[in-house]
Amino acid sequence: MIQRRVFLTFVFLKSSGNLYKSLEPIDRSSFHNPIVVIFIVVKSKGPHRRTREKFRRSHRDKFTVNDMLKQFSVGDSVAIKINSSSASIPFRRFYGLTGSVLERRGAAYIVQIKDGGKLKKVIAKPEHLKAV
Repeated sequence: MIQRRVFLTFVFLKSSGNLYKSLEPIDRSSFHNPIVVIFIVVKSKGPHRRTREKFRRSHRDKFTVNDMLKQFSVGDSVAIKINSSSASIPFRRFYGLTGSVLERRGAAYIVQIKDGGKLKKVIAKPEHLKAV
């Protein structure tokens, strides 16, 4: 998907004081001394950006209470499969990675994964983990 920036041009006429909004090119010859201001829609930088396809789920993939109550023991091999209907989710980079459970911390688990050449620890709740 190609990101396109949307340009919106507002032309304010000094003589009449009217504000014109236009998406098509403006014939500037009919205006007397216009002031042109261009507003550019800024790209989002939130934590869920570029995740429309990644976090999409099938209609069969329901979120149940059993997903929240899954138990894993230390040393189990798990895959990170993010469930987007839950509020606290791991960072989108770790989706689909496999690691081992190091410990349980509260209601969540600490999973050690290999990201590139580094070992990293990801804190994830059981609804985002799948036994491998």
